[in-house]
Amino acid sequence: SWPLDADRTINAMVEDRRGRLWLAIPREGIALFDPADGHVQWLKADAGAGSAPDAIATSLSVDRSGLLWIGTHERGLAKVDPEGTPFQHVAEGDAAHLQTATNYIRSIAEDADGSLWLGTEAGLKRYYPDENRFEPHTDLFATSDRQDRPAVVHAVARAPDGTIWLGSTEGAARFDPATNALEFVPIDGERDHPRGGE
Repeated sequence: SWPLDADRTINAMVEDRRGRLWLAIPREGIALFDPADGHVQWLKADAGAGSAPDAIATSLSVDRSGLLWIGTHERGLAKVDPEGTPFQHVAEGDAAHLQTATNYIRSIAEDADGSLWLGTEAGLKRYYPDENRFEPHTDLFATSDRQDRPAVVHAVARAPDGTIWLGSTEGAARFDPATNALEFVPIDGERDHPRGGE
């Protein structure tokens, strides 16, 4: 187990291609832990460009090309090559006003085309890295009694058939990007109606 010297909370964890673990630790940064030899390297924010995010990391994901994506609680996304390149930061909107719900990334899932589905404090959105473009899907959960409080999407997972599973403050649901339809899973027998669609 790690660490041996003290307890630490770990927000997120992902394994890279070399079998190392990237660990997001609140208020301390990101630790790169190698289980093979126990070596730990700390990646912390500093004043220079290209450093680790200066916000709490909330989610970690390694895409098919091997890039590490880091979701933060107020600064959007950061990406880095685990083999050693500067961090690049990606956020939506005015850089002077980044502390918004849409840049609070709670979960990341890669789609077949390389785009990223992002669960945020303000719902679901999609990021296209090749175009550096965001596509909002925040209206998926819109109902007459929740106009002022968007659903928080805590978990995102892509199914083999291309649909997207969502875990949110509204419950568990399956989203079909092809039809823009959202269907809740009737876990408690109360929600079994679809939303959206054509």
